[in-house]
Amino acid sequence: MKKVLISVFLLTLFTQIFLFNNAISKNSLSKVNTCSVVEKIDNTLLDSESLIISFVDIPLIPEFENIQCLNTIYGASINEGVVFIALAQNKVIYSYALVVLSLINFIFYFFRKERLSLFLFFLVTLNLYIFLVAENSIAETFILAAIFLVPLITDLEIIEKINMNFVLLGVLFLSFFLQQVYLSKEIISWDISAYLSMGQDINRGNLPYESQYENKGVFLFYIYSIIDFLSNGDYRIVKFLQDIPLLVLTILMFSTLKQKGKKENIIAALLVYTSILSIEYYGASGFTELYALLPIALAIYLLEKKQDTNFLFLGILFSLATLTNHGTAIFFIAATFYIYLKYKNQLARFFIGFSIPHLFFLLIYFINDLLRVYLIANIQIPLGYTSRPLVDRVSGFSSGFTGAFRGLYNYNIFLAAAALFITGFIVYLALNSFRKDSSPNALSSLPYFFVGGLIHLFIIGQAPGRYNFLIYLFCLYIINLQENIVTKFLLPLVVIASLFILQSSYEKSSENIQNFETIEEKYLLQEIAKDLQLNYDVDTNSKVLALDHHLILYYLDVPNLSYVNHPALIFVNEVNLFDNPENTTKEEIFNELMSKEPDVIFCNEELYSFCENINNYKKIEYPIGDNAFIPIFIKD
Repeated sequence: MKKVLISVFLLTLFTQIFLFNNAISKNSLSKVNTCSVVEKIDNTLLDSESLIISFVDIPLIPEFENIQCLNTIYGASINEGVVFIALAQNKVIYSYALVVLSLINFIFYFFRKERLSLFLFFLVTLNLYIFLVAENSIAETFILAAIFLVPLITDLEIIEKINMNFVLLGVLFLSFFLQQVYLSKEIISWDISAYLSMGQDINRGNLPYESQYENKGVFLFYIYSIIDFLSNGDYRIVKFLQDIPLLVLTILMFSTLKQKGKKENIIAALLVYTSILSIEYYGASGFTELYALLPIALAIYLLEKKQDTNFLFLGILFSLATLTNHGTAIFFIAATFYIYLKYKNQLARFFIGFSIPHLFFLLIYFINDLLRVYLIANIQIPLGYTSRPLVDRVSGFSSGFTGAFRGLYNYNIFLAAAALFITGFIVYLALNSFRKDSSPNALSSLPYFFVGGLIHLFIIGQAPGRYNFLIYLFCLYIINLQENIVTKFLLPLVVIASLFILQSSYEKSSENIQNFETIEEKYLLQEIAKDLQLNYDVDTNSKVLALDHHLILYYLDVPNLSYVNHPALIFVNEVNLFDNPENTTKEEIFNELMSKEPDVIFCNEELYSFCENINNYKKIEYPIGDNAFIPIFIKD
C-alpha cells in the first residue's frame, strides 16, 4: 500500500512540475498563467532585463475559488522601465501543514519504525510545497527532506556512527549562517554603536573614560579597539568579527560537555544554544555579555577538566570578565563559593589571579592621574545606575521569564517545547538535590554558576543580551538528562526546531551573503556620513554632538562632543557625574553642551523640545521612509 501511495504522489509531483508548471523559475515565467481576477499582461514584459518578482499570500479559506490563482501571476506593473511581477501563494496554510505532517511523521515512525513511511510523508509535504508556495528553492527542498528524516536519529546505531567533529563544524556553520540575517541591519543596539565609538577613541591614543565615557568595563573597549583596527572602517567586517565570540562559546560548550561523553546530549545542547541565540533579543552578536561570557565559559571548562587546574589563571579569567561587564562579579562570587568548598587550599591563588588585572588597570589610571575617574566609572556609577526597588526587581524577574517563554513560542513552537522541558528538568534536579540519595550533577560547578546567573538577572534586570549567561548554563544542564530520553524525545525535537529556524532564515541570510559587496547601500547612517563629508566638509576635526543616531560617530571617526558617549545616558543624572553638577534638567545639560559650539548636532525633536529650533544652525532632513526623517543641524 505504501509503495502504491508513493507512486501516486511521485506522479502528482511530476504532473505539478512539468504539466502545470507549479515549480516556477525566472526562465519559466512566460509559461505561467495570469489569474482570472487580474488583467492579462503582455508576455513580452516577462523578458525584460529589469524584472523584479515578488510573492503575495492570497486567502484560500473561505475564498476557495482563489485556489485557481495559486502559482499564477496575480499582479503586474511597470515603473520607470522596471517590471514588477507578483506571484500568488499561501505560505500560511503550508506552514501549518508542515508542522502537523512532521509531527505525524515522527509519531508514526516512533511506533512503527518503517523507513518507507518517512519518504511517503516527505512526498506528501513536497507536493503541498509545490502547490501552495510559488517561492520555491532547491535549498528549501533539502531542508524539507532533512525535517522528515529526523526520526532516524532516534536509532542508537545511527547516533553511534556520528562523528562529533563533523557535528561541531556543522553547528558552527549553522550558527554563523543564522547570524547573517542581521548583516543588512545597520543598528542592532545603541549599546553596540557606543562600544564601537569607544574602541575608536582608544585607537586615537586615549584611555577608556579619558575623553569618553560608557558604563561598561575597560577591557570591553580594548576588545572593540581591536575590532575597529582589524575592520579598518568597514562596518561589514565589524559584523563578521562580532560573530567570533558566539562561535568560540559553541566550541567551549562542546569541549566542556565532550568530557562526559554523551553524544546525543552534546548535539542537543549545541543545537538548543545555537537556535536560541539566533533570536536577535538574546544572541545578536556584539552584546557585551557574549564577550564577558568567554572567560567564564573557559573557566567552567577548566574546572570540569579537573586536571592540573591553574587557579591563578582561573582568577585572571574572572577578573577579565568583571573588567568587561561589571555584573559578572556575581559569577566571581559563585566561583569563590565553589572553590572554597571543593579546593579550599587554592582559594588564595584564585584571589591573587583575580587581583592582577585589576591592579594593573588601577596602576595605569593612577599613573595617568585618572584614578578618581576610573573608580567612579567602575564602582559608583554601576552601583547607582542599577539600584531599583525590590518590588520592581521581583516583578521584572518573574515577568522576564514568562515573557521569554512567550517569545520562544512565537519564534518557534518546537524550540519553546524543548526549553520548557529542560526547565522542568532543572527544577526537578534542584528539588531532588535535597535528597540524600540524589545523583550528583555531571558538571559539579554548574549549580553554583546557574544560581549565580539567576541572581545576576534578578539584580541587573532584563534587557537584550543579559540572558546570555543563563542560556549558556541552561544548555549545559542537558548533559544530565538520561540518554534514552534525549534520543527518543529531546534530540528529535531540537533538530526539527533547528531545521525550521534554518528554513525561515535561509532566504534572508543567503541574500545578505550574496549581496555582501553592495550591502552597505542599506546602511542609511553610513550614507548620511558620506554626504556630510562630501557636501558639508565634516571631517575628523569636526565637533559632533550625537544625542541620537550615534553610530554616525563611528562612520565619521569622531568622538561625541558629550563626555558621556551613549545618548541614552547623557541626560541620566546618576551617570552624568562628570559635567557641571548644577545642571539638573535636560535643557540645562543641553545648554552646557551647546557652549562647546558643536559643528553638527544629531537630536530627536520628538524626544527633546529644545531641538525643535536651534539658533544659528541649519536644519537638514534625511528621509528614512514614508513621512519619516532624520533631522541634522549644521552650524551656519
